[in-house]
Amino acid sequence: MVQLIVNLLENAPKYTPPGTTITLSARSNGKVLTLLVQDDGPGFGIRDPESMFGKFQRGREESEITGLGLGLAICRVISQLHGGAIRASNRVPHGACFEVDFSLQSADASTPAAETRVWTQAMHLVLIVEDDPAISGILRMLFELNHCRVVTADTCERALREVQSHRPDICLVDLGLPDRDGLQFIEKTRLWSPVPIIVLNGPNAGGPAPGSLRSWRR
Repeated sequence: MVQLIVNLLENAPKYTPPGTTITLSARSNGKVLTLLVQDDGPGFGIRDPESMFGKFQRGREESEITGLGLGLAICRVISQLHGGAIRASNRVPHGACFEVDFSLQSADASTPAAETRVWTQAMHLVLIVEDDPAISGILRMLFELNHCRVVTADTCERALREVQSHRPDICLVDLGLPDRDGLQFIEKTRLWSPVPIIVLNGPNAGGPAPGSLRSWRR
């Protein structure tokens, strides 16, 4: 829940000019609690506000602001996991408004206790090898929201230690690591483990060329 609010509050100043007023408020009718994050900036313009909740969507198509465009998509997932809903709209005469609804009704007592999320050894363990803390943090959140345990490493050396000590079910590896390239992690891991490995690099992300991965496919 904290992450949802943080995402909305961090998102607002990114796409509004200096001096914009941003407010966080709440209202309730006794059955539903609604959190509101509003600003008096330019709003969404002619763009459908609902489209902002898609993955890899940016507030502006061309912007100097960095980001993956996953913040609002994650907000929607979090709200749904809590049984709520999130929506966006343009304010009049200008500005943007995000509303998040949560039911105040007590949970059904008959809900099986097994549905409560508890970290257990039976959960899939994911190793994320990524030196960019923003990307690593988003990936961790997405996997944890899907009931996985997550271990992270930001260098090849640390990743080699983690893969041996934790024995993950799957690894996500950035090839452009600060100490060694990710191929060395794959090479050393493949000497003893068949764990599935997913490479995170894009075409301009640095690190070895994708063709150099062929010798490590198994």
